[in-house]
Amino acid sequence: MQVRHRALALLAVLAAAAALAGGLLASSSPASAPALSAALTARTTTGPTPPPLVRPPVRTQATQTITGQQVVSGVPAYIWHDGCAPTALGMIVGYYDAHGFDALIPGDASLQTTATSQAIASHQVAGGPSEHYEDYALPNDTSGPLQSDKSQLSPGTVHADDSIADFMHTSRSAYSLPYGSSWTDDVGPAFAAYVASKLPGATTSYSDLYMGSTLTWTVLTREIDAGRPMVFMVDSSGDGQIDHAVAAIGYRLDGGVQEYACWDTWYSAIRWTAFRGVSSSYIFGVWGATELSISVGTPSPSPTTSPSPTTSPTPTTSPTPAPTTTPTVRPTPSPTPDTTPPVTTVTGADTAWHAAPVMLTFSASDLQSGVQRTETRVDGAPSWATGDSLLVTGQGTHTVRYRSVDNAGNAEAARSFTVKIDTVGPRVTVAGATVRRGHTATIFYRVTDLTPRATVRIVIAGLSGVQPRTLAAALRTTGARHARSFTCTLPRGTYLVVARATDLAGNRQSKLGVARLVVR
Repeated sequence: MQVRHRALALLAVLAAAAALAGGLLASSSPASAPALSAALTARTTTGPTPPPLVRPPVRTQATQTITGQQVVSGVPAYIWHDGCAPTALGMIVGYYDAHGFDALIPGDASLQTTATSQAIASHQVAGGPSEHYEDYALPNDTSGPLQSDKSQLSPGTVHADDSIADFMHTSRSAYSLPYGSSWTDDVGPAFAAYVASKLPGATTSYSDLYMGSTLTWTVLTREIDAGRPMVFMVDSSGDGQIDHAVAAIGYRLDGGVQEYACWDTWYSAIRWTAFRGVSSSYIFGVWGATELSISVGTPSPSPTTSPSPTTSPTPTTSPTPAPTTTPTVRPTPSPTPDTTPPVTTVTGADTAWHAAPVMLTFSASDLQSGVQRTETRVDGAPSWATGDSLLVTGQGTHTVRYRSVDNAGNAEAARSFTVKIDTVGPRVTVAGATVRRGHTATIFYRVTDLTPRATVRIVIAGLSGVQPRTLAAALRTTGARHARSFTCTLPRGTYLVVARATDLAGNRQSKLGVARLVVR
């Protein structure tokens, strides 16, 4: 019944939604727009690969034309995991986890760890019961008609909701959602339900906003200035249709043009793009947003002025004290001393192998005294280096440690991750073979490389260059001896066996493996 109601509501507003291309309800009166927009919903449809028009964000430095730039520091950049909407909301949950609500995600939420991904959309752990992915993402219906999943079964036959994607109903066929898709009006309820499952004492609030009516530049700047990132619903393909969700984390004026900053779920660099309605003339036009907040205990009479977790036990009842009798000797003390260290997030860190030096960017936040410096140390260097960016170079696996210190002298506990660089292609050796026509031929080969695996493709070529056969590429462990067998139907004669390899960093072989195959 709920699905039928939503489908009918969606059909009823398709015409109105189409008018949102240049801003929601441009022809509606201001009085009627909010009431109608409250009934609107859209569906995200993007997958782990961005649409063709989406290119990696360009890292730019602020110029004289850029003014008023504000970015919420400490929002982690997660990569698409079983849905753009749960991933975008997961970044905001990860932000609050690091700012006073550390029970939301186990461990370090500044990086996309296994625990972080499980919080976004849970997967079955070896030997454990099925989770979100197994119950709703399978069978995978990214393309083709919608396929039934376990959401069609009676209650009690699936796992209890335990991840953001669960509470958002992502991928459930019972909600007319293929793999990775979500309804935009489920973002707020999913935030409230997930937080309640992890922090029963927390108070959450959310509101759906729509471009051209309730979502304005004033609202965006207010939320960012208050330290409250938002989820934006956008058109990432440039066809005038809503298809994607991002974490909106900042704003600025570039030559007078209003722009918003977001983590787009595909790249670990900030994307700056114009703050404007949806259109088929450009990408990342905005359709709507969900504003979110979280607090502890009884909410303040004006919750919109208390965006982030309070660091003082009694901020509303303990105003700044009047100057003491000796004001020139020492300044008026803060209501509470700053004993909390800053929190640092990293952009550019991942588990992949890279074929070039890796640039890392560090962003630290401190809600009281402010950040004094960020420090890094690579591979056990004798001292810490100060700076907000770091270029890691050189072959091999490097350990990067980092921390920040605030103006009160509180030092963050050092954390670490690895950066893996391999700029040299793999070497392949192949052993020759002799086989009778019509029998099984076996080719033995070995791949040597710094990365643990490489993709190998074997080509059988005639001495004149004719390529009579290619064996399908396969991912193989490096440093081990492998065998590839096939039934030999080639005419009798002598052939070349050529092995081509590409390692996990994308480097092609530095030396081809070549041997002779004799067919009798």
